[in-house]
Amino acid sequence: VCNIGTGMGHSVIEVVEKVNTVLGKDVKMKFKSRRTGDAVALVSDVTKMKNVLQFQPKYDIVSIVESMKD
Repeated sequence: VCNIGTGMGHSVIEVVEKVNTVLGKDVKMKFKSRRTGDAVALVSDVTKMKNVLQFQPKYDIVSIVESMKD
């Protein structure tokens, strides 16, 4: 089993801000307290993916959001 990703984490706030900027949207955010058991951060370790599959990610968060325009 390999984790597929970039090895870089992005917060929900960061993703919403990118959507707002790239797509010209104004998604409103509502902030609530963290729920019991919510992780502070989740980032995949992609070392195995890179070593076993020789896979390198091509896309960053901006290019992924930009692909939503089409």
